[in-house]
Amino acid sequence: MTEWLKAAGASEVWGGAFTPSPAASHSFGGSRMGDDPATSVVDKWGFAHEVPNLAVLGGATFPTSGGRNPTGTIWATAWRTADYLVSNWKQIAA
Repeated sequence: MTEWLKAAGASEVWGGAFTPSPAASHSFGGSRMGDDPATSVVDKWGFAHEVPNLAVLGGATFPTSGGRNPTGTIWATAWRTADYLVSNWKQIAA
C-alpha cells in the first residue's frame, strides 16, 4: 500500500498493515471547499466551481478529519446545501 501512496505523490508514508474498512471509514479532502477555484473544487455552498449544477454532499469537502465522528457535520452541510438549492433554484437551474 505504501508504494501506491508514494506513486500518488505522498511526501511521507508510514509503514504497517493498512486495510481500509468501508463500513467504518470516512473519506476527506477530495473536493475541498473554498472561494478560489485554483485551490478548491466547490464553493461555500458545496457547488462545483467548474461543473454547473453539481453539488458535493459529503466529507470530501472537508480538508481533514476532526476529533469526532463526522456524520452530524456531513448531515448539516448537506442540509445547508439543499436549503440553498431550494432557495436559489431559479438562479441555479437557469
